[in-house]
Amino acid sequence: MKYAFLLSGIIEIVGGIICYVKPDFIAPIDGSVIFRLYAINALVLGLLNIFLYVHYEENKFFKNCFLAMLFFHAAISVIVYSAAPTSITYQLPATLTHLALFVIFFLSYMKDLKPDTP
Repeated sequence: MKYAFLLSGIIEIVGGIICYVKPDFIAPIDGSVIFRLYAINALVLGLLNIFLYVHYEENKFFKNCFLAMLFFHAAISVIVYSAAPTSITYQLPATLTHLALFVIFFLSYMKDLKPDTP
């Protein structure tokens, strides 16, 4: 589970930098403010994932953070997939990237599933 945080953090930081520097690369419409806001969100989530990787412990807090990131990647993949093709330029790569991260988080969670300790 620890390395899923690292992978997610790296991908979110790279995606955030791309969205912030070149918002017109992501969307052909004039939505640069919206994509820059998402870029800041992606950068913060990427840094949060890196911090969770560095300070990882086996406890309920990290398990809940892991589940939150799992559902975040699932939601982003569904939202991007259902968006109009004219609103996002690289719809399929974004969908597949977040779907792959969701699968990695899901498989890691299922592999490390343990009973909760009080």
